[in-house]
Amino acid sequence: MAAEHTLAAIDVCEAMVLKRWLLLSTVLLPGCTCLLAPSLNARRRGIIAASGTGDDILDAINLINKCARDRSAKPDDVVAALAVLRAERPRPPTRESFGGVWELVWNDKLAKVPVVNGYMPNRETLVWDLDGRVLDLRVETLPFLPEVEIRGENLSYDGGGVLKYTVGDKPPSTWDVFHAADGVVCAESSATGLNVIRRID
Repeated sequence: MAAEHTLAAIDVCEAMVLKRWLLLSTVLLPGCTCLLAPSLNARRRGIIAASGTGDDILDAINLINKCARDRSAKPDDVVAALAVLRAERPRPPTRESFGGVWELVWNDKLAKVPVVNGYMPNRETLVWDLDGRVLDLRVETLPFLPEVEIRGENLSYDGGGVLKYTVGDKPPSTWDVFHAADGVVCAESSATGLNVIRRID
């Protein structure tokens, strides 16, 4: 799972799936549309409480790894850790960071949805084929419904952390990958926001 969001490269489709999930959540779980992030100070306090090494960057990396591996990190802590990694970029990606098969784990648009807490309720897997210039995304939605397959064409990597691709005749979509280490990638999607992704193969 070499690095590349969360990250559900398929911004257009991802945005559609995310929008539908939020709409369903609004109906089933009243009050879950409050997606405001906590203050930066409150978020940093959350990281310290969760990890506690005293090193903001190390604490943020540890917390993001926890989020990616066992889905136990609290959403406010994940938001805070992502803010630190995005500002500092201590582990930027390389071209080699994007190999393998990846799973989208967490999205900030779902961070305030009760029960979900930012963790993807459906399974989305990604493959970034930089040599073939293709991004393949597979989305499992609800039981008994067919898997959605999305193909991003003209996939490119600029060497500075930004992946670009197109889906059909839509405008290009981007992933700004600001962290890639230990089989975990953090990226900001032009369509779906902040994502945490982990390599599964």
